[in-house]
Amino acid sequence: ARYFDQNAGQAPRAGTDDDFRRRFERKEFGGQLGGPIFLPRFGEGGKPLYDGRNKAFFFVDYEGRRQLIGSTIQLTNLPTAEEKAGIFTRTPSTLLFDPATGAPFQIISASGNTVRQQIPSTRFDSIGQYYLSFIPTGNSAGVSTVGAPEVSNFDQYTIRVDPWNTNRQTVGITFSRYDIATESPFPFFPTTNGANVPGFGSLDLRKTYNAAVRHTFTFSPTFVNSLLLGYARNGQPSLAPVNATTPQQIGFTANFVANQTYAGPPFIFLDDRGIRLGNTFQGPQAGVTSNYQIQDSVSWIKGNHRIKFGFDGTRYTGDQLFLFINQAIIGYGSAEEANSTGNDLSD
Repeated sequence: ARYFDQNAGQAPRAGTDDDFRRRFERKEFGGQLGGPIFLPRFGEGGKPLYDGRNKAFFFVDYEGRRQLIGSTIQLTNLPTAEEKAGIFTRTPSTLLFDPATGAPFQIISASGNTVRQQIPSTRFDSIGQYYLSFIPTGNSAGVSTVGAPEVSNFDQYTIRVDPWNTNRQTVGITFSRYDIATESPFPFFPTTNGANVPGFGSLDLRKTYNAAVRHTFTFSPTFVNSLLLGYARNGQPSLAPVNATTPQQIGFTANFVANQTYAGPPFIFLDDRGIRLGNTFQGPQAGVTSNYQIQDSVSWIKGNHRIKFGFDGTRYTGDQLFLFINQAIIGYGSAEEANSTGNDLSD
């Protein structure tokens, strides 16, 4: 996903990544083809391999769509470039303290009622540095606008074959597939269940298959049998992480991932600043349903009466996987009961 970072208060420049009019692109395409099934004998002459011009037919339909919608969020309480480097401007009553020693971090300058403190780079943690790289730098008011596109790709096709059509019986076979993939840059926005900075999107996939075989046999003008065999499957794995960087790759040493297949950056929130990072803890959620059907019906006309009877059998199965908090939730803030420096970002 493309990443945009614009300081608030600057005039957008048309034609650049600073132009925050929501981007929208949509492309739709498709086609249909049908006719009799005819297989010529190429290069050999003579009769065709198969000539179904009066008894066998096919039909193919395809539709596709590619869509991109720009999504933007305005963030506040963002760190300055100095704070990202470990330099915090505080007041004497709100100094930052080293949790290891209980003493204030080094004071490098003081002016009036403000004090600048330096957290030494030797105390920087690789895990913190990983997450810090995703946080935009705010302007003088700590405000910035971030954005990334929501991308949706859709494909659907249907195939119909009628291989046998006579005066007494017909056979029809239909297969269709529906496939859509949507990448959301800010899962669950505006709730607090997902990241509000780019880099931790989720992917929703849906694949639906439908197949049916129909056979109609006419025993006589007054006695007809119809048979249907059907199968449908809907697979919907949602909230699969786009960012698959494992906790071990980030620097965590404990093994706390429930399902390694969907491992990704743990969810971290800076409670005081309202910044949320990491993959959402509301998934992944994977559901698969299947439907099997057999149906047979008989129509019989006797004098002034029409009798219809038969049976319909259906089997339905559904499997659901909900990985709630597949990896950790870690919170920082003044309300957290932890050994704190006094600031969620420096923590």
